[in-house]
Parts: sequence; structure tokens; C-alpha cells
Amino acid sequence: MPTRLLGAHGRLALRPMNSEPSGVHPLKRRLKILGLAALFLIVLAVFLQRISTYSRWQIFGDLIYRVDTTQPIFALTFDDGPHPIFTPQILDLLAAHRAKATFFVLGMHAKKYPQILTRILAEGHELANHSFSHSRLVFRSPGFIRDEIGRTDTLLNKAGARGVPLFRAPYGAKLFVLPWLLAREKRSHILFDIITNDYERPGAEVIAADVLARVRPGSIVVMHDGGGDRSQTVAATKSILQKLQRRKFRALTVSELLRERKR
Repeated sequence: MPTRLLGAHGRLALRPMNSEPSGVHPLKRRLKILGLAALFLIVLAVFLQRISTYSRWQIFGDLIYRVDTTQPIFALTFDDGPHPIFTPQILDLLAAHRAKATFFVLGMHAKKYPQILTRILAEGHELANHSFSHSRLVFRSPGFIRDEIGRTDTLLNKAGARGVPLFRAPYGAKLFVLPWLLAREKRSHILFDIITNDYERPGAEVIAADVLARVRPGSIVVMHDGGGDRSQTVAATKSILQKLQRRKFRALTVSELLRERKR
């Protein structure tokens, strides 16, 4: 209910009982709006972070995370190399098991170890692009992203890779600019349906068991030959190859796997 107040000239004035002094109410309202806006931005940032690394979704362009096939074939891929110790060990295992793999290399490492790139190609494996510096390619300018991809493409082509190398973003992260640039070049984004946690070094048996439990025809498996001590990855690779060969699975390069897609 309103209350009766005496005005400046002695006249009666009405004011709601719940009204506040001038200036207080608008300030509270502004603070509330700012708080809601901040909350919205936080929720939006978390949402974008989550969807940016989802391996089975991309806003546009060609995203490949596995291949539709009934054949017992899969692609074993290695990120973040080449490494002077662990990549050669993995190559030895692949040769011993007559298996093929795709190495998504970082340009900064490829520049240091060109001889390993040469060996990868000489032994029938595939070189692919994982950016130059492993920077997250989200909320970056088109120029920065082009430079990260282009510098690595140049190194791979110089080593002997033919055509346009396959590409996988660091952390699998993508939102708007990266898919747009890839789509303009009619370039597929190669992700995965199985990513191991070998980078956490949980034990070779755990890494191998995870892959063996989830692999299916057409799977693309991610492991890491660079970025730290990958001795567990090497041991897990040996176990994976041995046990999947017993199940009549063949390890192909990603490009070979893509050619086996159902038509």
C-alpha cells in the first residue's frame, strides 16, 4: 500500500511502501544484469570448450572419425612425433607385424628429425599434419591457422609426402575458423573413434586393453609417439598388434582405410 508523505511545499504525496531511494534500484538492476551476463559467458565458454573437442561433430566440412566397413581393418595413428627414440621403436614393431600406420607429426619436430620422416615413408607408412607447434586452433586468426598448417605441409612434402597431407587438429579442437578453412580447401578433418590415455601413462596393459575392448571394423585409433616418455605406448602397440592379428584384423594407413569405405 502507498504511504502518505509531506511534499516540499507541504502537499501530500504518495510513495509505494517498497520503493527505494533514487539511484539505488537502478544500480542493483545493473549489477544483476552484469552478473547474469557473466554467468551466461561462463556457461557459453564451457559449452564451446566441450563441443570443440567432440570427435564426432563439426559445424561444417568433412569430419571423419571412423570408416563404415564390415572388413576387419582399422587405422593405427600416432600423434605428436616424430620422436628420436620412440618413433623408431614403433616403426620396428610395425615392420615385424607387417602393419601400417599414419603418423600425425608436429612441424617443429619434423624439422628436427627429417631422417625419421624419410624412414616412415620408405617403410610404407603415411605422414600427416598435426600442426606446427601443437597450439590449440580455437579462437585463432585465419592467418595463424594457415601458418600452422602450411609450414607443416611444406616440411612433409619436402620429405616426400605426395599431395595434400591428411590433417588432425591438436586436441581434436575445432569450432568455426578451422572447419571453414579446411572446407574451403576441400580438406577432410581426420579425428578418431578411439583415443587412448597413453599420454597419462596408466600402464601398457591398460592402454592395450582399452583399445582391444573398443576396436571395431573401420576404427581410427589415436596413440602418441611424441610429447614425453612413450615407452608404455611402445609396449602397448606390440600387444595390440599381436592380439588384433589373432582376431584377423589388419592395420592400414588412414588413406588406405578411406579407400575401403562402403560405396
